[in-house]
Amino acid sequence: MWHVGGRSRRLLIGVVGVAVAIAVILLGAFLAVRSSPDSTAHPSAHRTTASPPATFLAVSTTPLRERGQYFVKWPVSTLQLRSVHGGRLITTLLRSLGSIDAVDVPGGSVIAVVSYGCRAQVWRINPRTDARTLVRTIPQSAQDVALSPDGSKLAYLTYPASGHQQCGPSRQLARPVRFHDLPDLASFLPNVVAVINLKSGAVARTATRNPGNPPFSLAWSPSGSQIATVVSGGIDLLSAVHPDFGTSKPIRPRRGCGYRTATWTVRGILAVENCGMVSPAVPQRILKLLAPAGRQPSSWRLPPCADGVGLIPDPALRHVLVWAEIGYGSRKPCGVNWTYRLAEVLPSQLKTVAVQHNNNQSYLWGVTGW
Repeated sequence: MWHVGGRSRRLLIGVVGVAVAIAVILLGAFLAVRSSPDSTAHPSAHRTTASPPATFLAVSTTPLRERGQYFVKWPVSTLQLRSVHGGRLITTLLRSLGSIDAVDVPGGSVIAVVSYGCRAQVWRINPRTDARTLVRTIPQSAQDVALSPDGSKLAYLTYPASGHQQCGPSRQLARPVRFHDLPDLASFLPNVVAVINLKSGAVARTATRNPGNPPFSLAWSPSGSQIATVVSGGIDLLSAVHPDFGTSKPIRPRRGCGYRTATWTVRGILAVENCGMVSPAVPQRILKLLAPAGRQPSSWRLPPCADGVGLIPDPALRHVLVWAEIGYGSRKPCGVNWTYRLAEVLPSQLKTVAVQHNNNQSYLWGVTGW
């Protein structure tokens, strides 16, 4: 055993004490950095995969203003960031005369697509600074957009190249115009699924065999290899690299039922199912598909009189919002007290987080991203 003299012992104790003090200071600083919130960050910057996002994206559109046989003002679409706690407006991100669709990007930014009929513009928006960057212009309409998990590709619905569409307005009217001066509307809904590489501009596309049989509700798989879409009451799984309805993998509903919309999560596909011949358009429940067996519930009952249901996942594909119009139907309790409700899908229930009352007022908003 080593023997340490008195002076050496005091020196050693002093050195050890200083080292301990420095370690305590460094540990305290580390814990302070870990626990201190970033007071300058936007709410969306704190999104994690463990907890659901605190905000969602909504779009509201003003009505078309008419005077006699003339239009005097085009409708204006507004992209908003709102709180999941009651739907409170946080900030306005974009205004446009074109229709707006938008999705959240992992990391906190937003991809907004403004469609004017004959063309669409893809914008990247920073909600914290309001900075906007034009990513790409698409020479056709783009609707019902969905962003790949890595943020590199955008899937959207559009029309065949032969179905030429005139451009919509890009500025407000200088003078009133007659009704017949409006651009012609397409006879059918878009039946083409397109996937564009946002960096290179390369586009892959596929169309349903019948223009009158449009797809709905595009959703990427967590791996980014497939895109799910609802067609003819079933779900088709398309290759994200080479989309082709001729080789897609189908998911068929049970007899007498059909799927209205669907989204993909890390735990499988969620789809809105409706059944029955009396009111086949009324969704009845949300089902979990392509999911491993376990203790998680496989279905969630929707409120009575629900219609126009949408499923909106967060960028991490771990949490889902349900957007529904309540009041559909002609018999009580339906047909009265029309509301729009936003709910979060929890393991045991659908938790309502925001409600809009439809009193034939303007500026009602719909949910487009989370």
